[in-house]
Amino acid sequence: MSNIALIGEKEVIIGFSLIGLQLFPVTDSEGAIKALRDCDRNNYSITFITNDIAQKIFEKIVEYQKLSTMTICILPNRTKETTLSLDILRKNVEKAVGTDILFRKEG
Repeated sequence: MSNIALIGEKEVIIGFSLIGLQLFPVTDSEGAIKALRDCDRNNYSITFITNDIAQKIFEKIVEYQKLSTMTICILPNRTKETTLSLDILRKNVEKAVGTDILFRKEG
């Protein structure tokens, strides 16, 4: 069994089963929060979340990043530009090294 999970819309994530990811198809924020909780309880090292689902549960993602050892990554949407995946990346880097080394302004 893979130690990597993917939460998102079924039609978006279905192909990832071919590479051994554990899939959590969801349609709403309630299902996504339950899936995120399940991923944490089952000790997944990395959990990917599709951008559209992540936008619905952003506060929960931030909460889990503070309390869990699980790494959460956002899969960007091909059709919309958002900064959500960069915001999550920034928080992951800060958690890992203790400071924002990617986006800080040099003064």
